[in-house]
Amino acid sequence: MRSIGTRLTDLISIAVSAIVLIGQPGCARSGYKAMTAEIPTTQPSSAAVHVTVSPTVLHRVDDKLFGQFLERNTGEPGPEAAIMPGQKTLQPKVTELIKEMHVPIIRYPGGTEIDYMDWTDLISNAPGRTSTTRPVSRGKARSITNEFGLDEYFLLRDELKCETILVVNFLDALNGKRTVEDAAMHAAGMVAYANAPVGAKLPPGMPDWPTIREKNGHREPFGVKYFQIGNEWFGFAKEFRAEATESELAESAKKYTRAITAYADAMRAVDPSIVLIIDSPGNNNREILKRVVSDPAIRARVQYVVLHSYGPGGMDKLKKDRQPWPAGSLSDREWWEMSVAMPGVYGDDGQCLAMGQRMAFARQLGYRTACTEWNWNGFNANRNNSPPTIGFNLAAGIGAAGFLNGLMRGGDALDIATQSNLLGASWRIGAIHVDATGKIDPYRMPTGQVTTLYNTHHGPNFLQSSLTGVKTYHQPYAGTWESPPATVAYMDVVATGSDSMVFVHVVNRNFEDGVPLTIDLQAFDTVAGTATIHQLTGRLNDKPTDGQPQETCRIDDHAVKFDGKTLQVTIPCRSVSVIEIPRRAK
Repeated sequence: MRSIGTRLTDLISIAVSAIVLIGQPGCARSGYKAMTAEIPTTQPSSAAVHVTVSPTVLHRVDDKLFGQFLERNTGEPGPEAAIMPGQKTLQPKVTELIKEMHVPIIRYPGGTEIDYMDWTDLISNAPGRTSTTRPVSRGKARSITNEFGLDEYFLLRDELKCETILVVNFLDALNGKRTVEDAAMHAAGMVAYANAPVGAKLPPGMPDWPTIREKNGHREPFGVKYFQIGNEWFGFAKEFRAEATESELAESAKKYTRAITAYADAMRAVDPSIVLIIDSPGNNNREILKRVVSDPAIRARVQYVVLHSYGPGGMDKLKKDRQPWPAGSLSDREWWEMSVAMPGVYGDDGQCLAMGQRMAFARQLGYRTACTEWNWNGFNANRNNSPPTIGFNLAAGIGAAGFLNGLMRGGDALDIATQSNLLGASWRIGAIHVDATGKIDPYRMPTGQVTTLYNTHHGPNFLQSSLTGVKTYHQPYAGTWESPPATVAYMDVVATGSDSMVFVHVVNRNFEDGVPLTIDLQAFDTVAGTATIHQLTGRLNDKPTDGQPQETCRIDDHAVKFDGKTLQVTIPCRSVSVIEIPRRAK
């Protein structure tokens, strides 16, 4: 597995590691003041946690669970804010930071406003265009430029050597902006531009998109495997009404089934090998969507259904046990314990299940699941009279790590997940934050750092494990987007592995307490007596002070020795750790 972060030139000696990791006091609320080589330490709480790991494989962990969503829309320009002035390429530092993430799959270009835009605005030399300049796209309310378009994206994709999900406009067909046939043919044009070879036989009436691609500098096809038809279109289509009658539901389901079928057939007529993704009823439990994805015509054409997960949403209008609650009344600890429990749903044991039972419907119908939008997304926290004195960046990272544990738990039904947003200039939820003015160098955000940590340190197999001694807390608060989980565990632990390695993924949500952790590996015949702990820690304040770096968190690597059977370490408060343990050859 690849390593991330700044690896210390000489790993800390075993003696020092043992002293530091087991038992030194001090998990200061302010966090560290600078990114030094000092290891944040904690005073252990009285309760120890014990995890027993077995070599038994429960299911696979697909690398594509650790993907990213390169969104660009009128609220978040994303890559449009990260390009070099007067050019169509990303700032070199931005590209460097993306490369360090080793992203397995990227979703592009939307997103929230894909159903309000024309994909041809993203390319040069589109038919019928008199200007050589790409047009400005108009979204729901504002406009966005198209300097970083399809060709620029695929140049980046080739540098990163990752897979792609392209999203096509679907709402044009539903709301009558185009006929279903015309909208489907236009979406199929995007497939042709991406995948058809020059000289390919295209459907009658379709522009010669491969030749246009060649004119734009790319003779060879881009070879995109995954396409998503629309994005959250159920939220905007006029037929979705709670009071709809049975006959209206049936008619609407018939309409959407026909539209998806037309899209699938038109797109596959260009490239039969593509894999299709559509929205799932699990997002809103919409009766129409249930009928659509249950239809045999759709099941025969579509491989994946989509679920999205964000939380907490608006933080100025909180709920406590689902009732309105004044946001200004929460203490720092209450803000923290709410924030680190988002996004996702939780089991009775307080462990995160990501989307939980929402995947059950897809399983029953034989679909695989893709979570093509997810992240910790909280906003408006400062619109109340008493905002917390702590920030949210670190809490967001801890929350994202818990969700990643949940994604891996759901790997029996889930193959793909793309975190929003790979690049962010406005919303501050991006994996990499960019300054559109260029005054501040791009830097990594905790949510992206934890996804990179897991992406670069995990095994392909989800291993059976059992957990004891974990304390839980009642979490009654929620923002505008999610219901609160009733019970949340302070420690969230899963194990993955391969033939040569065991990985224990540990999230410590404790606000102030470090927790002694015992890892029992006696079920393995051979385990090396050394381990490496890859550990993310950070400061509580979001904005740097007193010479602190822009990045809230850092990742350090620590070496430890043990007897090859039982490993004992103390996990610092407010941290995410991946403990990497080699398996010796038999």
